[in-house]
Amino acid sequence: MVLLLFSCVTCLPCQRAPERDFTTESLLMDDSMFPPGWKNRPIIPTADSHGAFEHPMRHVISERGGDGAVHEIYRYECVNDARQEYKRQLDVLFPETQRYDEWRPRENLHTALVFADEAYVACANRRLLNGRGITDCRMLARYHEYVVRFHTEVIPPHLTFEDLGTILRSIDHKFSSAIQP
Repeated sequence: MVLLLFSCVTCLPCQRAPERDFTTESLLMDDSMFPPGWKNRPIIPTADSHGAFEHPMRHVISERGGDGAVHEIYRYECVNDARQEYKRQLDVLFPETQRYDEWRPRENLHTALVFADEAYVACANRRLLNGRGITDCRMLARYHEYVVRFHTEVIPPHLTFEDLGTILRSIDHKFSSAIQP
C-alpha cells in the first residue's frame, strides 16, 4: 500500500522537506552583517505563519535611528507549499499604494542571491508625513522549503545600497552553507 501525502495549499503530492541538522533560527541575519552601530534584537516566534510550521523573526536596529531591518523565515513541511507562498507573498510584500512610489527591481541586489531557488528584490520611495522620502528595500526569496522576507530602509550613510548588497550576500551564504551537503 502506497500512502501519498497531499499539500493542502496546492493539492499536489507533497514534496517533503528533508530533516535538517541546523535550526531555522541559525539562518537569521545578525548584526555582524551590518555596518558598525547596528545591534541585534531578540529572535521572536510570530503568530502570522501562513501555514508554516516554523516562522522566526529578528530585528536588527541602528543606534542612529530609523526602523532598522527585519528578517523573517517561514519553513514549510512541503516544498510545494513554500513555492505557493512565495508567489502569494510577491503581491503582499510589494504593495501598490499611495504611500509608495513604484517598486523597482534592483538587479544589482538580486544577483547577490545566487543560491536562492526564486528571489525578487525591489525598492520604492516611501513618503513621510513631513514630505520627505525614505527608500524602502525588500527581498523575497525561496530556498527549498524556506520562504525568506527581509526589509530595511536605505539611509546613507547609516546603510547604503552597497551595505544592503553585502547583507543579502551574507543571508544567501548562510542558506548555501547550511543546505548544501
